[in-house]
Amino acid sequence: MRPAVKEFVDFLVAELEDTESTTFVDGLLTAAKAKIMGRGELGFLETGTINGKTFARSKELSAVEIAQACRQALRLYNNDAGSGGITFLDFRGL
Repeated sequence: MRPAVKEFVDFLVAELEDTESTTFVDGLLTAAKAKIMGRGELGFLETGTINGKTFARSKELSAVEIAQACRQALRLYNNDAGSGGITFLDFRGL
């Protein structure tokens, strides 16, 4: 996982925990899916001026990376990180 994606996942998990709502991440996931299907736009505003009407967009993450980050953040928020289902008993302490 690229560092930018990891930072984005961390942001999304913090947003989920702070708001105690999945609305923002669900909306972002929907937008990412629409972009993957060829509809809609995803981008991050990097700089901008209001009166001079100068805006710049920076696309650091692809729609697929955003969708994957949203899914991972939702799994982490719901404590369903998929840690695996295999456990081993350890009787050394008995």
